[in-house]
Amino acid sequence: MVGISPCELTIAHAECEAYTGTKPRGGPGDRMGGMYRPGDRVIYTATKHSMHPGPRAEALQPEPNGEGYSYHVKKYWRVLDVRTDGMLVVVTRRGKQRQIPTSDSHLRPARWWESFFLRSRFPQTEEIQSGNDTSRLPPAGAPASR
Repeated sequence: MVGISPCELTIAHAECEAYTGTKPRGGPGDRMGGMYRPGDRVIYTATKHSMHPGPRAEALQPEPNGEGYSYHVKKYWRVLDVRTDGMLVVVTRRGKQRQIPTSDSHLRPARWWESFFLRSRFPQTEEIQSGNDTSRLPPAGAPASR
């Protein structure tokens, strides 16, 4: 968009919203909390330590005294809610809900090919809407437990 000032872009978005009744997607400020929306697939890279790494372990490193290994495991989650305080509420494959800051360096959106080829590893939308209760979610002011 060469030659269009931010003012003109904002006016175009406002006119589009007034005409159609909806906000155009992809504009500035479109996604609250950065790049995440409810329903998005995200991947969290967890660092673990164990004597017996699982089959999905990546970047295996022996620990200094040789008693185990440290490694990374990718966790496939879905976004339930994007809070105004910069926290994401995500749901795991087993239905647990976790709160993670959007700025966490271990968290990233799933790439299109991961969403397509690894879709069975993410929680399904039907499971999120029907079966999972929100009673596990702590109140807004309570500290998140891991």
